[in-house]
Amino acid sequence: MESPEAEVPEPLPLIPHRMLPYHIIADGGFGLKEYVLTPFPLRSADTPEKRYYNYRLSRARSAVERAFGQLTKRFQLFDGVLPFSRPTCIKCILAALALHNFLNQKDNMDEDQEYEPDLVDYEARRERAPNPNTRAKIYRDRFVEYFDLNRM
Repeated sequence: MESPEAEVPEPLPLIPHRMLPYHIIADGGFGLKEYVLTPFPLRSADTPEKRYYNYRLSRARSAVERAFGQLTKRFQLFDGVLPFSRPTCIKCILAALALHNFLNQKDNMDEDQEYEPDLVDYEARRERAPNPNTRAKIYRDRFVEYFDLNRM
């Protein structure tokens, strides 16, 4: 995400007069960065808006983790680092996604299948997470505002 190779799209004005760049969503075991959104720690989620932000981030992470869990379960190739060049990795991922979607339609796989992420190292990662910089905190606060404005 920090290099031009990532080809990240330009930021969007999700809130009037405030641009928000694309982000990776992560759990609290990762550090908050300008391009990584993490939840507020429980002691810092002291307002309904911050708790709602944590809820929305958790829902998004759960959907992504379930999808990766299903893909990894079906194609064990993804249960570790891919030993290929970047262009070959991209082709493998795209092929696996196409096959996965085809097989899901064919088998009529149960969409409620749950995936449980491995949380063994969560606390250790959280303690090693770097302190966020000011811009990362500003972006997270803007997403708090965005989710609160769009709360139903």
